[in-house]
Amino acid sequence: MNKFLTATLLLIVLACNKENQDTVCFVLNERQCATDPYQAYIRDGNKEKDRLNGIKEYLRAQGIKDVQITANALDNGAVCLACVCPSGVNYELRLAAEDTSNLRSLKLLVTQVSCD
Repeated sequence: MNKFLTATLLLIVLACNKENQDTVCFVLNERQCATDPYQAYIRDGNKEKDRLNGIKEYLRAQGIKDVQITANALDNGAVCLACVCPSGVNYELRLAAEDTSNLRSLKLLVTQVSCD
């Protein structure tokens, strides 16, 4: 029984480590003036859940599957008044490493970050 428990714990630890290696994280900075292409997928921009679902739907339509999205607190990150500038709204994206190049090709304001 003790060997079985040890083997089970070892498998769980290895599975968790493999999952972390296959996952990458990005911060998606939303642009001002609703110029990001995922805006067309958002039904109600005043509801956070709808915004997260809209971004997820857009990414899925672009071939990025199984992305986890978390909204971050509002930041006063707007650096200019142009529509291409960040609005201060950003999201953490956690996705499969294999989808990294696809995400970068979408020309969104994304920065790779640690998944801590």
